Amino acid sequence: MPQIGPGTVEPPASISDLPNTNWTKPEYTLPIPSLKFLFHLECDMEAFRHIGEGPYGDRSTVIFKGGRFEGPRLHGEILPGGGGMYLTQQLLP
Repeated sequence: MPQIGPGTVEPPASISDLPNTNWTKPEYTLPIPSLKFLFHLECDMEAFRHIGEGPYGDRSTVIFKGGRFEGPRLHGEILPGGGGMYLTQQLLP
């Protein structure tokens, strides 16, 4: 195997060189994607803060004050202090 120098990216291996992957087996078919309910979320939030227009749209942020989530296999509490950011994109005509 040739030596890879600094700043270069090693090329990926060919799928045919990976004998343990299911993709190399001719009878293998990809599983059908499906959705499954994970949890219900209730979140108390502070006021949204508008950041402004940027190259990809209008950006705002919010801080979480608390909350909870619950589902069939998962439940917990949202601690205060976390947050989120969202982007409103302008669609081109």
